[in-house]
Amino acid sequence: MRARYSLPYAAYIVVFGLAPFLATFAYMGVGLRSALTLLTAIRPYLGLVFYNTFLLAVGQALGATLIGLIEAIIVDSLSERLRTPLSLLLMLPYTVPFTSAALMWVISLYGEGYGWFTYFLHLRNDPLYQPSTAMLTITMVSVWASAPFSFLMIYSALRSIPREVKENALMDGLGLSRYYGEVAIPMASKAIVISFLLQFALGLGNFDIPYVMTMGGPGFTTTNLAILVYNAIFEMGSFPAGALIAAVLSALALAPALLLLAVNEGPEAPAAERKASHA
Repeated sequence: MRARYSLPYAAYIVVFGLAPFLATFAYMGVGLRSALTLLTAIRPYLGLVFYNTFLLAVGQALGATLIGLIEAIIVDSLSERLRTPLSLLLMLPYTVPFTSAALMWVISLYGEGYGWFTYFLHLRNDPLYQPSTAMLTITMVSVWASAPFSFLMIYSALRSIPREVKENALMDGLGLSRYYGEVAIPMASKAIVISFLLQFALGLGNFDIPYVMTMGGPGFTTTNLAILVYNAIFEMGSFPAGALIAAVLSALALAPALLLLAVNEGPEAPAAERKASHA
């Protein structure tokens, strides 16, 4: 049964991930010498670029999954009458394109001194142009834009738990906190892990938000691998270097994709099922 769902997923990775890169190198050539020439020129900043890439990916994955989990628990614990309007409200950030969301936050954060963050927080300098706060600001906006996806996935898992499990748990005196901590969250653990892996993979290739907000600046402070691919091709005029960096980024993104495949093929949480049957 699991193979029926895993094979199309693996085929998707090969057809839309691996094949285009191989075709690109076959059509344009590798150009390794040209690529290494450019990479040598920016070698002092490559460590920072990789650090920014993983920092944004891990921050987005952790933040979005944690916020999505908290939101899902809150909505699931409410009455049926309140669940739908609150769910729609929490999904609103996901209806805004990431580029538009980034532009809105650029204006709101500082807006040449007229943003509402400037007014309420009494900001004297734009946080996007301060090396100490630029990456943190981008990560926060990425979490804000991505959390609804995690909320929807985890909330769907919580709602798939039979109603009798929750009713029996409450009748046995577990209480809501113990029900979610000991029963519901373990039963939804696969959805939580999948949410984290998806957010991590998306965070590795996050281009829209950091580029629109800072264009990778100041300096290389917020430059990640996705922005470096763009800069290598369109700013520095080296397609081989851009293709090589993109191949590295694709290889990094392949790791969470394979982990996601392993999670999908893994068994359901038996401990959670025993807890649910006991409740």
